[in-house]
Amino acid sequence: MKHTLLIITALMLVVGCGGSGESSQIDLNNVTIGNYPEGFRVTNDEKFNLYNVILRLNGGDFKYRPSSLSIRSGQTITIGHDRFTNRDNRYYNPYQVRAENISISCDLKPEEADGKTSGWSYFEWSY
Repeated sequence: MKHTLLIITALMLVVGCGGSGESSQIDLNNVTIGNYPEGFRVTNDEKFNLYNVILRLNGGDFKYRPSSLSIRSGQTITIGHDRFTNRDNRYYNPYQVRAENISISCDLKPEEADGKTSGWSYFEWSY
């Protein structure tokens, strides 16, 4: 049993890395997210568009995962606080729970993003 787990783990590492050692994910260094009274303001100053955007608030306690959200290069959008829900489908209320951090993940088109297929970034707020 130990040998089987070891072999499976080794195969997962080799397959997961794709053998090239290069990641297909890019840090979204030119995306900003601000917390405002009307909601979270997301600005995409990257040179490429973001597709299938997912936002996770407070370590994933609350999530905003629309069926399909794209943010074009140079675009700013505001997502209302009430668009975030937790596992129990309860809405995020900024008056009851403080926003401590938020992460963004998305798909990318390789031809737009120098061969990268996904993006990610993380933001923290201190009060």
